[in-house]
Amino acid sequence: MVCNGAQTCEECVRTHPKCAWCSDPIFSGKRCSTDLHKEGCSVNYIEDPASNFTEIKSEELRDSVNPVQIVPQEVALRSRLRLKSTMNVKVRLSTDIPTDIYFLMDLSRSMQDILNTMKSTIKDIAVEMKTITNNLNIGFGAYVDKPVIPYIESNIRRYCKRPTCDFPYGFKNVLKLTNQETIFENSLGNVLISSSLDAPEGATDGLMQVIACKNEIGWRKKSRRFVILMTDARTHIALDGKLGGLEVPNDGKCHLNSSGYYDGSLSMDYPSLGQLHEALLQANIIPIFAIARPATGLADALRVYEEMIKTFFEGSTVARLEDSPRTIINLVKENFKKISAEVNMIDTSPQSVIMRYMTSCGRDGPMVETTECIGVAPGQTIEFSIDVYIHTCDEGIRNFTIKSVGLDDELLVNIDPICTCECQNNTITYSDHCSEGNGNLTCGICNCNEESFGEYCQCDATDIDEYDDRDECVGPGEKMACSGRGTCICGRCVCNTKNGVSRYSGEFCECDNLSCSPECENGICLCGVCSCHEGYTGPSCGCLSSACGVCERNNLTCNGNGVCECGRCECYGDYRGDMCQYCDVCDIWPECTEDIECIRCKAINSNQCEEKCKDLHDIGNRTLSKDLASCMDHHLNMVGLEPKQCDNKTDNCYFKYNISADEKQWYIVIGECAEVYAEVAVKKTIVIVVIASLVVCLLPLLIWRLVVYTYDNIEYRKFVKELNRTSCVVMEDNKLYNTPITSIKNPMFLSSKEEAETQ
Repeated sequence: MVCNGAQTCEECVRTHPKCAWCSDPIFSGKRCSTDLHKEGCSVNYIEDPASNFTEIKSEELRDSVNPVQIVPQEVALRSRLRLKSTMNVKVRLSTDIPTDIYFLMDLSRSMQDILNTMKSTIKDIAVEMKTITNNLNIGFGAYVDKPVIPYIESNIRRYCKRPTCDFPYGFKNVLKLTNQETIFENSLGNVLISSSLDAPEGATDGLMQVIACKNEIGWRKKSRRFVILMTDARTHIALDGKLGGLEVPNDGKCHLNSSGYYDGSLSMDYPSLGQLHEALLQANIIPIFAIARPATGLADALRVYEEMIKTFFEGSTVARLEDSPRTIINLVKENFKKISAEVNMIDTSPQSVIMRYMTSCGRDGPMVETTECIGVAPGQTIEFSIDVYIHTCDEGIRNFTIKSVGLDDELLVNIDPICTCECQNNTITYSDHCSEGNGNLTCGICNCNEESFGEYCQCDATDIDEYDDRDECVGPGEKMACSGRGTCICGRCVCNTKNGVSRYSGEFCECDNLSCSPECENGICLCGVCSCHEGYTGPSCGCLSSACGVCERNNLTCNGNGVCECGRCECYGDYRGDMCQYCDVCDIWPECTEDIECIRCKAINSNQCEEKCKDLHDIGNRTLSKDLASCMDHHLNMVGLEPKQCDNKTDNCYFKYNISADEKQWYIVIGECAEVYAEVAVKKTIVIVVIASLVVCLLPLLIWRLVVYTYDNIEYRKFVKELNRTSCVVMEDNKLYNTPITSIKNPMFLSSKEEAETQ
């Protein structure tokens, strides 16, 4: 189906990467097919151009003054359209590579505190950075805004002048990149603050000059390049400078004068973010946006720069800038270390080429689709598997580059789409095969001259009616010649066209190749169906096939109950769930006792089950299994539903079975009775062993405890008996007993009776 409609070898090889052409002149089968051997074409006549991948330049990775950080450096790719070609690329960030860091600072008045801190901190920053890299150059530049109204006040010259303030400017290169921190410190000490009027500043103007003025800034070859942009406000962007038709587009060129100044007025407008993005990538410069607390609110400025980074600047970062010396040092150091440990792959491939990057980022585990690896150790090699799909025969673009953000090293990919056949170079003019010279023979078919037509140029174009044999143009099941979509000429259908495009194809014009939805951009419309190119799926081929991995489980797509559409399962019929694992109707199983006599008969493998099983639903051979566990697993993989589990017994053994459904038909999965019995026996044996072990361990303890209890009971009774005997003795009857009580009378005290007698 994917090869239908191709009339020439060139059309055939462009239609689908699996389509091949038979160039045998006497071949009578379908010339464009995915299996010409089955069609009967001799192998010597099969035109099936093969894709190939060749390394042109491949120096090994190395750390040196002239490092190699990507392998290979140049390749050639000759590929069929929409066929996946894979190349392996290695990237390693050199440990000895030179590093250039340029500080670009907003010097509007609100940045006074940050400037003072920078002046006192710059030497410490240089010292700290040299603990990370010993090949460091640092430089410093400043920007304010365009020195024209409405960006500055009209009377600004009156109060913004030396020695306290500089008149506004677009950009100033204060110090070219150098490894002498003393020179840097002295130059920074003379920098003054400036002023502007509106809240946004001209960061894009300053950044563009840092990029464009390579020699003036001092960027070194083969260096890692960073710009640390320090500001407290959002930036002007393109079209902010559109002032009553006075707009002059920013040309992206270097405009520094001999003193290192650019006033900004040469271009009334600002660079666009897209323009900056391309310039940064070409210059291999990575920006770090350090945002101080602005008067208009820190959150606003942070949000603006975060959006810029997310949309335009790969590999860059944004951080909050405080005015304490240690904070500035840590910001520079930590962000530099973070970015220096990232590999972020980018390419300049055209729209006709689709790229797919796979890597494990040097860690254990499978490869995943990503272009970015973070936390890369110094000197660690990262391997990428890159799939390349060429979609059109674009004659204008023949190469593109692949690289990691911030690296000079890149891989040059030369592409050569396979859009023609080798047999086209062996045309036989005025071939006898084409009705004695009425046409030229190319790739097995006749290209007729103006006076002839037909498969072999056998028809005279000057007398068409003579060859109107309509019976040969009526397809199976059709009543009209050429399906009503073409003209029958010389016994063959010539399909109608629309706007010069062959809308219909096929032997009888039965295929409508323009009726697919407009979204069928990643496939070919064949007979009203969007036939997807390799790597795409979905009814309109709008989804990458890799997105359907989330629909896979147990080697089944959507449990076999649906199709994967753009990473989501579209379920059949009554099935539902994210993996089509549920079915409300299908879950209504019969009772376990239904047809139990048949199930018992099948469980013991009896040959006399026909009568007992005559009413059982779908009890074919596929329902029986010698291994119950594997059969259950197989069933779950096929159907994706939880079956109803039942058990029962015969006279000799127990057996288990599952009642499940396939397309609403019940069927039974039965394990052999003996195996199930053995399983039960094993379980019983385990229980017996466990109980016996407990008895053996606990019996001595119980006996010992009984003996101790008996002995304690006897001794207690003896004690009680002795106690009772001693309690019956009267102590006063003992002749040897002396009472411990002594009575003493006070002579000074008389009782009331004695006192009366005395009187």
